[in-house]
Amino acid sequence: MYINTTDKKEQHYITRKEKADKAFEWTKERVQKLRRLNDALTKIQTQLVEQMQYIYSTLLRLEKEGLYFLHGFMVVGTYVFEKSVISEYDELDKMTKAQKTEYKMWEDIGFCASKELNKWHLVLDSATGDYLPLSKVRMNQTVEGWHKSPQKQNVSVCSYLYHLLEYNQTLSLEDLMECTGKDFYPDVFVTLNYPASELEALPDYRDHDGMIADILHLRAVSLNARFNWNKKNIAKIMDVNELLWKQTFKMRLHMKELSDALKKLSSYNPVFKNYFITGHIEYHGSVATDIATLELQKQMSRTAMFDSYMITCNDECTEVYDSNHDDDPELNWNFEVYRNHFTSEQQKILFHYFMHSVFVDDCIYSFEDLVRMREEDFKPCLRITF
Repeated sequence: MYINTTDKKEQHYITRKEKADKAFEWTKERVQKLRRLNDALTKIQTQLVEQMQYIYSTLLRLEKEGLYFLHGFMVVGTYVFEKSVISEYDELDKMTKAQKTEYKMWEDIGFCASKELNKWHLVLDSATGDYLPLSKVRMNQTVEGWHKSPQKQNVSVCSYLYHLLEYNQTLSLEDLMECTGKDFYPDVFVTLNYPASELEALPDYRDHDGMIADILHLRAVSLNARFNWNKKNIAKIMDVNELLWKQTFKMRLHMKELSDALKKLSSYNPVFKNYFITGHIEYHGSVATDIATLELQKQMSRTAMFDSYMITCNDECTEVYDSNHDDDPELNWNFEVYRNHFTSEQQKILFHYFMHSVFVDDCIYSFEDLVRMREEDFKPCLRITF
């Protein structure tokens, strides 16, 4: 059942930060370090916005030139925090014991802090041609006189630095004094069809609250126990399976078109080198059913691991790769449950991996939910990273 998702490692760094911050004392030198870090992060934000604008205008041109499926894409920009010493130590043939300890500490802090830091982002919406409202605030926001510094040493900080100081739980003020602009860099990616809000813009965002997942799992188990495998329900299951194959085929074509276009761009523009495209299918119910309200369906889509099924392509391999189907084209994912209720002819129908990963392995959506699903609520989702 439910287990607190804060693990021992994260709790160690939370406790470490609390103790360090309690003992921390501001000095003029430390205030100056904070100011220098703020100047560096402000400069990175300028670079971030420039990259976002350039990628936006390029993809908009590709859409107008024929890649119509790109309509409604969003460009998302954020900062990545990784202590520069990590890459420095990666270059060494052998690290000392002290270096290994320092390496692990910064690696762990960066991983744990990313929970909060990844929530700061800018979103440029191609549907409106503008940044979303909260993004506009973040772009222009400076917080005057950050309240935790001495009153006589008030510091004006940019939106990202304020977010880092106020909300991260594992990076202490003492740690921050060791950070410079070299430890942060801009990161821009593009999303298509992700149900992104400004508070949940990252496509890998999932609500992994253990208690919610347990409740949804028990709901699915209960509904599955009394599911009627009659002809009507089986026919609907077959329809959904066929729809998934059609959507996957269409998604593969779009990803190949996009990959070819980006490959051509990357030949003379370094911004588009090292691109990586991923695609998967999500379901977001838009109509309440007799067993699930819209609010419940929203929670289910936030919790379900849709990206367990994913197809990819990149600058080195422009052909789309689907590991779950390409490696063994004859592998039928109808085993474990479906096959037991099918006729011999129905058993020959090739089942999509999504049907197995989402409705059998994940067990957030029940078979009762499956037979109530609407074709228009399945969405192919793409993500482009550079």
